Amino acid sequence: MIESWIQTHLFEEIPEIMAVLDREYSVVKANRRFTDTFGEWHGRRCYDVLLRKSTRCRGCSVAQCFADGTSRTASANWTDKTGRHGHYVTRIVPIPDGNGSVTTHALVMATDITRCERLEREHQILFERVPCYVAVLDREFRIVRANESLRRTFGRKKGKLCHEVFKGSSVRCADCPALRSFEDGGVHTAGSVGLRKNGGSAFYVLTTAPLARRGEPIEHVIEIMHDVSDLKELQNDLVRERQFVAATIDQSFDGVVATNKRLRITVFNPAAENLLGITADQVVGTKQLELVYPELFLAVLRQGGTSCVLPETTIRAQGEDIPIRFAGVVVRDRDEILGTAGFLQDLRNVKRFEREMLDAERLAAVGQTVAGLAHGVKNILTGLEGGLYLVRWGLEDDRRDKLQRGWEMLDRNFDRITTFVREFLNFAKGQVPEVEATEPNDLVEEVAALFEEAAREKGVTIVTELEEGIPVANLDPEGIHKCLSNLVSNAIDACLLSEKGERRVVVRTRERNGRLEFEVEDNGCGMDYEIKRKVFTSFFTTKGTKGTGLGLLETKKVLQEHGGSVEIESSPGVGSTFRLILPRDRLPEPTAKDEDTTPGGESQ
Repeated sequence: MIESWIQTHLFEEIPEIMAVLDREYSVVKANRRFTDTFGEWHGRRCYDVLLRKSTRCRGCSVAQCFADGTSRTASANWTDKTGRHGHYVTRIVPIPDGNGSVTTHALVMATDITRCERLEREHQILFERVPCYVAVLDREFRIVRANESLRRTFGRKKGKLCHEVFKGSSVRCADCPALRSFEDGGVHTAGSVGLRKNGGSAFYVLTTAPLARRGEPIEHVIEIMHDVSDLKELQNDLVRERQFVAATIDQSFDGVVATNKRLRITVFNPAAENLLGITADQVVGTKQLELVYPELFLAVLRQGGTSCVLPETTIRAQGEDIPIRFAGVVVRDRDEILGTAGFLQDLRNVKRFEREMLDAERLAAVGQTVAGLAHGVKNILTGLEGGLYLVRWGLEDDRRDKLQRGWEMLDRNFDRITTFVREFLNFAKGQVPEVEATEPNDLVEEVAALFEEAAREKGVTIVTELEEGIPVANLDPEGIHKCLSNLVSNAIDACLLSEKGERRVVVRTRERNGRLEFEVEDNGCGMDYEIKRKVFTSFFTTKGTKGTGLGLLETKKVLQEHGGSVEIESSPGVGSTFRLILPRDRLPEPTAKDEDTTPGGESQ
């Protein structure tokens, strides 16, 4: 019964691929596994069924079996009925004839090892090509297998101790992760400083794991090493960079404030503490942005903006409005805020310095005035001395002509010094500037209207060129009116000294880069370099006895009281341009209006 079942059923039930070939290499019998794998085989030769070829394979193992009657094992690459290529291990057994002397058929048994071979190849490739150092260690910590990266870096070190290869040391590491894996069968990781092939130092991260299933004896451990020297150096660089930035921020003269993406304050340097009167402990970690940022920057933040630069603004701190220069940035990644940073420069010292500079300029103007006064008085005294000399000569020699000439010189210089002293007293006394919000164009139109008729009678045309939209400015309207009047009067006189047919004076206003400018241009006689150099330095005049030279000094004095300056462009025979420049950020504050009031609040 058993023998009968074996003869009739065993061939079909064996899970191996089985086929019987005759000497013509035709498949005469095949089991179900063969049919399921390679398809229809009746009447076909083995190389047609297994390889889709029309000729027998060179070095055919079946042919050798027929030739010597010996069983043999071989490997083969066959193609199944779907066209998929596979790798098989085959066993070829000769089947003798009835007398047992001649091999008439051969039994081919095959096992599909395609998947096993692929896994083995993948594991081999993974072991060899993984981008780190991989070694298999035995219990003596000798390298029994090394991957391609390890061999390329350290050479062929099979049989060498791992600590000799990686550290150049004859002593095993004190905290050896491989030893712990041998002892407890666990996975262990440690950092270690070792050597490169060139002898340079390197920082490694080692991970070890046993090459055994849980509960089995551990004979080998796999060790995986990553050279993270570049990463370690980058980490050290980042630490140094952070320390440098922190030190720079701490030593900055300007206040530096920064927040993270949740808008919590993370940076608040000592300069910010001194400026705002708040300690870092009070604000770091909080969202009290209104204490450290100007409102304009907070508006930019709320509206989705990215930056804000305020050349001059104020921030409320320590019970006062502190003038600052501010620059802020909102760092964004698309719609996500990554953080903010603000830089606050304290302008209190700058403002104080500007006031001191204005005071110095005013003192310099006084010095120039005194020097000019001495020069002017000296010239008049010279004339008086000459007149006295002629008078004495005429009296002593009874020379009436000398006496007459001397008296005329005394009379003329007496009139000059009287006029000079009167105008100088008016100049020196001056007036307290009454500063108020003033329309610049209105001032120019008033001055032009004042001189227009008189200029026309002298053959001079006055033209105004007024820029539209100039905002009001804090000016002393009477003082600026005098300045423009002096310049227009001088320009008319310069035109009268010119021989040109068309004589004209142009008065302009313009706004440039935060500066209010008045210009008075004429096409008169012009000035050479020496005259331009002297025009504001003393009581200089080109009008002879008709001028005192105080007009331009008064103009310069008024401009300095406004924090401004005067520029001159002039060429002989071409004309002159006087430009009054008034930076808006240096203009004085409006004058407070003092009123005497009754207890009821009504003016007296």
